[in-house]
Amino acid sequence: MRKKERFYRLLELPGRLLVLLVIFMVSCVSHNVTAPSSVGAWLVYWDAKRGMSEIRGHPGLFDRVSMFAYELDDNGVPQPAPGVYELYGPFFDLSREIGFKPWVTVVNDVRHRDGSVKLKDSDIVHRIIKDPKLRTEHVKALAGKVAADGFKGLDLDYESLNAATQDDFRLFVTELAQELRAHSIELNVVVEATRGPLPADKTAAVSVMAYNLHGGHSGPGPRATPAFIEGLIGRVRGDVNAEPVLALGIGGFSWPPDGKAKQMEWSKPKELASEVASRGRGIIDRVPWIKLKDGSEIWYDDQESLTAKWKAAHKVGYKRLMIWRLGGNDESFFQWLSQSRKNGGPKSSE
Repeated sequence: MRKKERFYRLLELPGRLLVLLVIFMVSCVSHNVTAPSSVGAWLVYWDAKRGMSEIRGHPGLFDRVSMFAYELDDNGVPQPAPGVYELYGPFFDLSREIGFKPWVTVVNDVRHRDGSVKLKDSDIVHRIIKDPKLRTEHVKALAGKVAADGFKGLDLDYESLNAATQDDFRLFVTELAQELRAHSIELNVVVEATRGPLPADKTAAVSVMAYNLHGGHSGPGPRATPAFIEGLIGRVRGDVNAEPVLALGIGGFSWPPDGKAKQMEWSKPKELASEVASRGRGIIDRVPWIKLKDGSEIWYDDQESLTAKWKAAHKVGYKRLMIWRLGGNDESFFQWLSQSRKNGGPKSSE
């Protein structure tokens, strides 16, 4: 019996050695990663205090910060979300103090007269961009608003659009880029990972939302993996600067045993240490997970998994990084980004 046990243990050795070899290789290369040529982040108005604190805590890291500020009214006219105007002063003061470019994001959330909000309203965008008159009015309204408010760039984040509107969308983006250029304002188009129209090549900077592989729409799993990110590079090949932008979501999701998945920021898993029943990490994707005593399963990110994702992204051609979002993030990842850029990572003029 003992001979048989020794025999089976010998058979298990190659598999164990392979696992150890993969872990060793990952740990070796994780310290040799090319830094992004530019690092930016979104600042959301509902978590502005913590977001600004993170900016202040890492001076020199962020080349640009985009305030998630503009939504649309019933007629598609861009307007700041409630309470945003009060953040302008501190935000612009911080941009001058720290030295980042202040950008603004417009999203197709529509706030109706009764105060209700429809998130990611594709119908209003489709109606505007297919009508030449409405499209021109919208372009001028956007450019005029951004210029009047003093932002240096615009992130266009119109989501849930039908891919069949590609021709109209390309006309819209081209006209918007030209109008913004007349005001010396830059444009970045945020595109979804697997759906929606793309701007015409070389008309604007392009970033892809490389997250939510798993989330509220699925069962447990990583928010993104290196392989998933690599597969999205075709969505941003048309970047006007030939420097495709990776928009990387930081944080994760919790799946309770009998409920819907909930989004969770990076710091939360650490607070649950006493409730953890088991924990692990993907061998290849390096994404950590924990299972709680109540049966909940949490997949999140940390410095190791985020570094692995950026390494994979850079390998296939991503050059710049945008972080969704500021507030409650992994300080060690920000420290790694700062240090890697100081040690030779190019600094963008963005």
